[in-house]
Amino acid sequence: LRDNCISRMRVYNFAPGHRIIEQDTIGTTMYFLDYGLAAAEVKGRVVNQFASGDFFGEVSFVATATTLLQGAGSNVTVRRTATVVACETSRCL
Repeated sequence: LRDNCISRMRVYNFAPGHRIIEQDTIGTTMYFLDYGLAAAEVKGRVVNQFASGDFFGEVSFVATATTLLQGAGSNVTVRRTATVVACETSRCL
């Protein structure tokens, strides 16, 4: 199962300043930070930092996936709680 999941991951490269995820959007992806640094911002204020090995975007992603799996009867919407910005050249899976 682990190898199957890893083989389906895509590599994303981000330049410094690139917004990886946007606050208040619906999450359809989550990211694993392979290398680089990123910062979570809420209303322009840094509230968390991420380094190699960290992950982010999981809460909204899991909620969206759960909603899709439950079908049309579910109306749960969880939006991203922060914007995550690359602080340096970064690679995510």
